[in-house]
Amino acid sequence: MKSATDEIMASRAVALAIMHLTRRDDLKVSERPASLDYGVDLLVTVCKARKPTGRWFGVQVKGVVSERQLRHRNRPIGVEPVERVGAWAKSIPFPVCLFVFTMENDCGRFRWVKEPILTSDNSPKLRLIADGSLFPLTNGGIAELVARVNEWYDRQEATSTAA
Repeated sequence: MKSATDEIMASRAVALAIMHLTRRDDLKVSERPASLDYGVDLLVTVCKARKPTGRWFGVQVKGVVSERQLRHRNRPIGVEPVERVGAWAKSIPFPVCLFVFTMENDCGRFRWVKEPILTSDNSPKLRLIADGSLFPLTNGGIAELVARVNEWYDRQEATSTAA
C-alpha cells in the first residue's frame, strides 16, 4: 500500500509528464483511472490538424525525491532485469516509454520500455527494453520520441497496405 507521500509524489510526477507532453499541440493525453494499475499511466495519441490519428503510445511515470534516488540497487530506477519485466510490457501492442521525475528540481528523464524500431528489412517491430539509460526530457527529446512513433506507424501502415 502506498503512503500519502508516495501518492502525492506519483500525482506530481504524472502532472509534470502531462505538462511536458501537452506543450505540443499534436499530442492529446489521457490519464488512466487511479483504480487501474496495468503499467501504463498515460495514453498519448498523436494528432494531425488537431484530430486524433489513432497513433498511440504509452507512458509509465515514476517519481523520486532526489537525484541520488535515481539509482536503486545499483540500477537506474525503472530498469528491471528481463525476467522481472511485467507481462503488460511484453504484450502491449504499441510503443511505451518511461518518464522519471525528481521532486527536488522537477527534472525529467526518459527511456523506452517498448521501443518502436525498423528491422534491417525495414519492417516495424517493438523491442522490449529491460534496461537502458535515462535521457533528459526536453522539448527536443519529446520531438524525437514522437518522430520515432510516427515513423513506426508510417512503416506499419505501408506494410499492411502492401500485403
